[in-house]
Amino acid sequence: MGSKGHSDGLDMGSKGLDPYVQEHVRLVNSIRGDTPYVNDEMTVAESTMTCIMGREAAYSGMEITWDLIMESKQDLQPKTLDYKLAMAVPPVAVPGRYEFA
Repeated sequence: MGSKGHSDGLDMGSKGLDPYVQEHVRLVNSIRGDTPYVNDEMTVAESTMTCIMGREAAYSGMEITWDLIMESKQDLQPKTLDYKLAMAVPPVAVPGRYEFA
């Protein structure tokens, strides 16, 4: 809202390309050698770790730093992997009771 009207954010600027389509076009062009090699693995890894940090901060109520998460002994992977294995549902995390390892 403003003195000259309002916006929902969808009416700003040009529509441009669909970012999901553009991501694939960029990757395919890179694989074919039409453009410079694209390697987004660090961006993806850091984005994933940032999400994990957010989850741990919300669950524990603690401030989770990059160094703290990198030194963590937290292991969320099942001890046994089997399609027939019934997995127990973990208890709901409650800040202050959930322990960050």
